[in-house]
Amino acid sequence: MNRLAGFSNRSAFVATITVVVWILFTSPSSACKCKGLSVTDALQHSDSVFLGRVVETKLDVGQRDYSATFEVFKSWKGVSSPRTQVSTEVAGEACGSEFLCGKTYLVYVKAGRTNACLRTIGAGRAANDISELGEPTYVNKSAIAW
Repeated sequence: MNRLAGFSNRSAFVATITVVVWILFTSPSSACKCKGLSVTDALQHSDSVFLGRVVETKLDVGQRDYSATFEVFKSWKGVSSPRTQVSTEVAGEACGSEFLCGKTYLVYVKAGRTNACLRTIGAGRAANDISELGEPTYVNKSAIAW
């Protein structure tokens, strides 16, 4: 009988620890939290805004971020060349953006970095932003249409 009581206490302890760990790591406090910026505010706040396709990604060893190199199709601010590089957090509370090679994104950049809080999104969901941004200041005429 003693053995069963010890097993029950151990099981209860393990179950309690499991629940506590689950609550700590899945709670909303560890999720990305952003103040929603309007397109106008995001444009004003950013150093550069462009539409481009990811041609390369590189994990910065020892860092919590990675960089993505883009073929720029259009720019509304700060980019006037066919390629540019941007860094972002890998994940977590910093709201890093996920970039996949070959995919196109509308990217808002501040000090060489971007994240979801700056409105960076995939091109498939960017039609409203692109419309609101108006005429681009740079168009890469040699880029294949996105």
